[in-house]
Amino acid sequence: MRIVDSVIIVLLVIVGYCYLLYPLIIRLLAKLFPKPSRSDASFRPRVSIVLAVYNEERVIERCIESLLALDYPREFLEIIIGSDGSSDRTNEIVKSYGDRYSFLHPFLFPERRGKMMVLNDLVSKASGEILYFVDADVTLSPNSILKQTQHFADPSVGAVAGAYSIQSLKEGALFETEKDYIFVEESIRTNESLFGSTIGLFGGNYSMRRIFWQPLPDGLVHDDLFSVLNILHRSKRIIFEPASVSIDVFERTMKEEFRRKSRFSSRGFHTLSFFPKLLLPSAGKTFFLLWSHKLFRWLTPLFLILVLLASLFGAVHYGGMLYEVILWGATVATACTLVGWFGEMTKIRIPIIRQISWLMIMSIAYAAGTIKFILKRDKAMWIPATRPASSTPSFSVKEGLAKK
Repeated sequence: MRIVDSVIIVLLVIVGYCYLLYPLIIRLLAKLFPKPSRSDASFRPRVSIVLAVYNEERVIERCIESLLALDYPREFLEIIIGSDGSSDRTNEIVKSYGDRYSFLHPFLFPERRGKMMVLNDLVSKASGEILYFVDADVTLSPNSILKQTQHFADPSVGAVAGAYSIQSLKEGALFETEKDYIFVEESIRTNESLFGSTIGLFGGNYSMRRIFWQPLPDGLVHDDLFSVLNILHRSKRIIFEPASVSIDVFERTMKEEFRRKSRFSSRGFHTLSFFPKLLLPSAGKTFFLLWSHKLFRWLTPLFLILVLLASLFGAVHYGGMLYEVILWGATVATACTLVGWFGEMTKIRIPIIRQISWLMIMSIAYAAGTIKFILKRDKAMWIPATRPASSTPSFSVKEGLAKK
């Protein structure tokens, strides 16, 4: 077998493993070697909800109302909100809630420094033994804190990941494919959690023990991934709790979703650079989970590019069925991507085409993020995605907590 053939086969096997085999393998491992965590529904630690915002006047009030409606004893709860130099009505809205509720503490920073620096400041002011991180564009189910804190009765648990759900008033191909992605991702997280620890979580709905918080080193790390790796580095578990739900009213455009996925890989690689030992076989389960769930997925676009280049080389110099099949496959995938993109623009849904198109476009985004990381072109400031002018989640919220 030629070297070029071996390279192509190895890379294709890795890609197939990442997207097809790993979800099946982790499901099997969860059934064969389950490691259930101990939970206590009566456990009531003090919780500090941490929220960093920037120009969120369209959604911040809805988010705060959902926090006030959380089913958790007021005496064990505080809400800390930091505005990163917002220039719209965000500061005014946050301050008005701070004036009404004694357990809601607003910090209105005059200059914009980036989300990571704001989070560092907010955590330094937190008094809770559990930190609960949320985003301004999500609405939490009333039982969210209760469902997550019960797992901290188990000393082996360092963090708990909540579920993420999206809704939209104008559903389209991008919305449908993102829903599919979330379904698969949360299935993987469920099985990883049963096997030992999940390594993925949604940054707008998770909690962790404050003693495991480590200040974010710079503005280019992925804050939730940094927390995940820090907890795994301390040999603690991260449990996925599907009953703790955050709802996001999805209005992102393809351009915004592309930028978001690109940032995932760029900041992901940068964050991993602070925990190099977790990428070695000596890290055990963490090594297996990180490479299977994260690294191979981010590197897949580069693998596919190498496969394409190797196939072009092989077709020119040797000829053969393998190269022709791959080149034809690349042609079909490109066509599906263009058709899917056109369908997204024109609101025409073609089920199989839209999945292939979304996968290809997001793969390009991951590749762009990887290149951005290599060239050190990422920026510390985050740009909020499109926010709906008004939106209401499907579940109803209870009456808010009593005012001071």
